[in-house]
This record gives sequence, C-alpha cells and structure tokens, in this order.
Amino acid sequence: MILWLFLVLGLAPVLIGSLMVSSMNKKNQRNLGMEYTTGMLVMLAVFQVFAIPFTILKRSLSELTVVYSLVLVVICVFAMLNIRKVYKTRIIQIKKRASIWMIAFFFILLQIATSVFLNPDYVYSGDDTTYITMANDTVETDQIYLTDYLTGEHCSLGDVSPKYTLTSYLIFTSYLAKISGLHVLVLCKTVMPIVVIAMAYCIWIAMAEELFKWDTEKTIFFVIVLSILNIFGSFSNYTLSFRLLVCSWQGKALLAVVILPYLFFYCWQLFWKKYGGKQLFMVVIAMIAASSGTVFGNGLAPIMVLVIALIAGFYKKDYKTILHAGVCCIPNLVLMMIYMEYGHILAWLGV
Repeated sequence: MILWLFLVLGLAPVLIGSLMVSSMNKKNQRNLGMEYTTGMLVMLAVFQVFAIPFTILKRSLSELTVVYSLVLVVICVFAMLNIRKVYKTRIIQIKKRASIWMIAFFFILLQIATSVFLNPDYVYSGDDTTYITMANDTVETDQIYLTDYLTGEHCSLGDVSPKYTLTSYLIFTSYLAKISGLHVLVLCKTVMPIVVIAMAYCIWIAMAEELFKWDTEKTIFFVIVLSILNIFGSFSNYTLSFRLLVCSWQGKALLAVVILPYLFFYCWQLFWKKYGGKQLFMVVIAMIAASSGTVFGNGLAPIMVLVIALIAGFYKKDYKTILHAGVCCIPNLVLMMIYMEYGHILAWLGV
C-alpha cells in the first residue's frame, strides 16, 4: 500500500505539473521542481473541491477516497499522453542543473533530518492534540469531522468549527493515511515534511534563478544562506522557519511556505507580461489550494494577488489586470461568504 503513497505524492504531481506547465508555455518555469509543486497544488485544489461537499453532506472518507482517486487517475492518464512531448527536455534540464540540485538536495536533506529527528518533545503536544487526532479519527471512524477529538464521542457537524469543515488539508492527510496504511501521526511527522520542505525550496530556487538571471553560482550561494537561516531560525513559532521545520505538515505551514510564495512568484511574473486564460486558470487553482489549508488563505492569498495586480496594472496602465485578478479571487470570496453564513447553511440543508 506504500506504493500508492509513492504514486500519489511522487509520480502524480510530476505528471499533472508537466501537463499544466507545458500547456501554459512558461519557459522560465519549465523545471522539474516547479512542475512537481504545480502538480501538488492542482491535487490539493481538486481535493478541496470534492472534500467540502462530501464533508457538509456527511459522506464517508471511503467514498471520498474512491471518487478522488478515480479523478486523479483520469487526470494522470491524460497527462501521460502529454509527457512524451516534454520528456527529453526534462532530462536535458536536469543534467544542466545538476550542480544546483546536488547542493540544494544536501541542504534539503539536512533540514528534513532536522524536522523529523531533532524536534524537541514540546512541539508534539500543542496542535497535534487537535489536528492529528481529528485526522486520525476520520480514518478510524470513516466519518469526516463527526468525532469529538476531546472525548472520542460522535458529534454533529454543527459542533465542528467551519475553520475545519471548510478546509480539506486535514482530510487530505487522512486520505493519504487510508491509501497507504500508515498512521496519521507517522505520515505527518515523517512523510509530509519531505514533501513540504522540498516544494518550498523548489519555489525559492526558482525565485533565485529569476532574481540572479540564471547565474548558477549566485543561486547556489542563495540556497546555502537561506538554508542556514532556516536551520537557526526556529526560535519562535511566529517565524517562517518554525513553520517550515517544526510543523511543516500543518495547513497553515503549507500556506506560508509553499502556496503564498508560489502565488507571489507566479503572479509577479504573469501580470507584467501578456497572459491568457490558461495562465489565469492556474492562478485560480492556486487560490483554491490556498483555501484548503486554512481559512486565512481566503484572505491572505487574495490580498497578495490583488496588490500585485494593482502595482502591475497601474504601471502598465492596463486596468484589466486588476479585473482579472479579482475574478481569480472569486472562489475565496465564495468560501468566506459560506463561512459567515455557515450556521444558516447547515440549518437549510438540515444537517
């Protein structure tokens, strides 16, 4: 069953990301790291779209697992038809970037080891009693958020805060645990740090390459300095380094170290150039992914995207950019409206 975990977290993001990036023709993002990150964001967004209705309608985790897995298979099969066109390009790029990836891989492994083996005991108490317990209860009972994580007794959906029911990242960890057979705690503490830390550095490396005009030596130096800062930066739970290395499996950590940097990097490049519907569609995907980890993503992500669009729009005197950015924020606006009227919606549905 571990093979399924490898396919979902390893192969599927690469296939999906390759499909998305090649369709957008973003040459400056055509590298394996950004493709993997793009693919993961697509997977999280698709899971969010399915998980919220399944949660509110009180469907089982097993049903969600079957439906999402089938959708994932369809997307991956479609992507495999496209992967042949870019396979040779990908091999050439990996060889050209070998020196960058060797250095980055060493420091990423060092930080993964720090995250998995060297965290002090106190960090295993706070949020774990809520998040990991809720995710594990979902696996054990096959019911999404219908178990009180304090007492273990059955509860109604109205007893659960919408900050959980309107996000899906916790359920995503339950899904991964279900298909792999791993305990949620093991999955979150050993597997997810590898994925999240790797994605974070893929984005930062892409930023460095763009910032330093693809200068390999400067990019490597940037990665080294950034790695050192992160390793010694977890002195407070308000730092980005803390979210990266101490609790990288949490939804708010994913938002802070992966999704927001991805949106910043992608939108800053996108809004200053000519773009089309395919490029804007990827912004929508990332915005939905931002909402999957925490409800704060419905506020922080739109604010950042709109600020970038405002700067680019006024500079270029192309105010359609601001309008297009606003359209991309509609999914987050809808979720915020549902959040504010959550009680009335549940009453209307009779849940």
